[in-house]
Amino acid sequence: PHKDQVRISGSGKYLAWLSRGRSVDDPLDDNGVMNIFCKDLETSQIKQLTFAKERDACSHFIFNADETEILFLQEIRRGSESYQLFALEIVPFFDETKMEEKKEPNPRNLIKDPRMTCGIGFVG
Repeated sequence: PHKDQVRISGSGKYLAWLSRGRSVDDPLDDNGVMNIFCKDLETSQIKQLTFAKERDACSHFIFNADETEILFLQEIRRGSESYQLFALEIVPFFDETKMEEKKEPNPRNLIKDPRMTCGIGFVG
């Protein structure tokens, strides 16, 4: 699908989704890697938040309570099914004065010990 796991923030300010497109400008240019995209519903601006090239940027994501960050799980190695939890600030993408020039975002790893991972469980 063009957009997967579409989520709206608690106040309705942002809409975010996963897409295999390479960029906002050409979302159908599929590179096979999932990245997070976000739309500010007040301004209609759409921004790509992650820029993974080798493996999916994430498998699951949510907005934090105050809508300043997106929290997401990223597999530490393709096929390992072991994940680490990251936080990525949203505001700098939509406020150009807060984004450093030509610098890709640097998500914060919320798990300080590299040996610790998260698991995703399914009941069924």
